[in-house]
Amino acid sequence: VLNNRTPVVISVLNTKIGLNYSTNINISLKDKNKNILSNKSLSVSLNNKAYTLKTNNKGIVSLKFKSTSLKSYPITVSFEGNSVYKDASIKSTIKTVKTTLTIQNSKLITEGYLRILLNNNINDIANKKVIISVNGVNYTKFTNNEGSVIIKNNLSAGVYSVSVTYNDDCYGLITQTKKIS
Repeated sequence: VLNNRTPVVISVLNTKIGLNYSTNINISLKDKNKNILSNKSLSVSLNNKAYTLKTNNKGIVSLKFKSTSLKSYPITVSFEGNSVYKDASIKSTIKTVKTTLTIQNSKLITEGYLRILLNNNINDIANKKVIISVNGVNYTKFTNNEGSVIIKNNLSAGVYSVSVTYNDDCYGLITQTKKIS
């Protein structure tokens, strides 16, 4: 009977985390047909600590982790099979990276408004104070929960140099400049 058990797939969904940022390490458990496996126990070993976590209704466990140095952490995740599913285990690495500021998907929109979307290499820069400089005029704004900010600057169609400065919690002032139209 044990030979007919269904194989499972364990996946570490985010393997990069920002230095000094509390991040949820998300791990999914699915069967070979990509069906979600909820309410199943996973054993996780991260940074020399062991955890037993139960998958939610989306087949995911989340483990809050904060790295205080730029390094990689080995992670091992195991599922102890049962009469329906086979055992499985994976090894991966969680890498700590220095955050960077990126101006993404920014453009002039109707009636002289400028939309700027900011993120770092980990996630959106949400609910943070930013200073935006367009043609020498500075605007101090707060990003929304998606890392976006809209300013009314009455610019006509054209190409403009936009500079954004953000005071990162870990690295101080970071500035990025981009030409937008």
